Amino acid sequence: GFLWRLLPLCPHDRLSTVGVAYGRTLKARNADFSVDKVLRKAELELSNLQLAWVLQGVTAVASLDQFETLMETCKSLAQLGDPEVRFTALRGVRTLICRLENCDSHQPPIQNLVSDTLNMVLVAWENPPSRKLASSVAVLFKNLVELMLKLEDATARTFHDLVDRLLTLPRNQKGRYLALEILLPISGAKRLLLDNDDLLQDLVDGIGNIGHNTGAMADLWAKLLHQLL
Repeated sequence: GFLWRLLPLCPHDRLSTVGVAYGRTLKARNADFSVDKVLRKAELELSNLQLAWVLQGVTAVASLDQFETLMETCKSLAQLGDPEVRFTALRGVRTLICRLENCDSHQPPIQNLVSDTLNMVLVAWENPPSRKLASSVAVLFKNLVELMLKLEDATARTFHDLVDRLLTLPRNQKGRYLALEILLPISGAKRLLLDNDDLLQDLVDGIGNIGHNTGAMADLWAKLLHQLL
């Protein structure tokens, strides 16, 4: 159609509009459209960035049973070197996560998608090439936590295990502290510090040694103190 032919000609700052319009048009023409067919065609005919924006448009309208296919493509694009492609792929994942908040938690794909998203977040946080991408990862993680809170099988243990997993990340990884700050209202400052003896010393040492993690460490430290005092 017209929108498909427009994609290769479209300036980068207009791709988001065309991608979303394409998804809506696709849904309006055929509510049961095949995501797999659309993505295969896009992979053959479009650049990675154009594909990522088509993916963003399709994630907003696709049916739940096709979410796993969409997630596989998002994961592939999020591993590429182009920051804009990675950013757009993560936006697609965020769209999926936000839509899942309104779904039945017993639907089989949800648990797999939650696990896949968490893995993507932790990998993307390791060395984000731009502040824009780093910010998008933080927003995605917040959305993921909100979804996890709504799942019927989510327990305090679920988030305790998540905190433990975050604490296994390298101490020089900024995402470690950003994620812990997001989880702090759930885990609580006392529980976090009592269960993790080294965290307090990590923060003190990190704040004293000025580096790229200092701001994230200082923010977490301030919020810990605010809860404790």
